[in-house]
Amino acid sequence: MGLRTDLQNDLSEAFDDDLADAVKAFTLFKIPRVYNPTTGISVPGTAVTESLRGILSPYSSREVTRSNGSINNTDIKCFLLLNEVINSIEIGDMIEISSIKYEIIDKKLDPADATLIVQLR
Repeated sequence: MGLRTDLQNDLSEAFDDDLADAVKAFTLFKIPRVYNPTTGISVPGTAVTESLRGILSPYSSREVTRSNGSINNTDIKCFLLLNEVINSIEIGDMIEISSIKYEIIDKKLDPADATLIVQLR
């Protein structure tokens, strides 16, 4: 196994055990766009859902201040294990946590490509 696989396995175990109290279950809603060549317009297609889990964290005041307006005080940071994500996560997808829907505003991989960090609003 490679280092990334080892890291992902260790994080997955931590999500199950040591971090279990901080891990939240949620639903990803992907709404694909369907292009109609006759009209030249893309329209929303049928939503695809996926059950995921992750750790939620507020952005620090320092992160909000340094973001030059790209992060709001109410935005949430969500850490996902990349190896548990089946469908690709895109900006504009929705995540529902405890009956509240958030839009994915931004996403980035950590340097080891083990976790995906998404900005929710």
